[in-house]
Amino acid sequence: MRLHGLSPTNRNAYQRAIVVHGAIYVDPDWDKMGRSLGCPSVADEFIEQVVARLEEGAILYHYHPSLEKNLI
Repeated sequence: MRLHGLSPTNRNAYQRAIVVHGAIYVDPDWDKMGRSLGCPSVADEFIEQVVARLEEGAILYHYHPSLEKNLI
């Protein structure tokens, strides 16, 4: 599911092909979850439910505390 960015820091999300996608590596038992290059990834078993809830329009807030230092 391709995303549109609304804030100044992600306005190019659609042009950059930022998408919500399923991924096998989204698993709490894995040490590192993140090979998506900025795309929000969801456990494969939930991707259909997530897309169904978002496809009619929604705001997706994508945040991680380690990024706070970049906001100052």
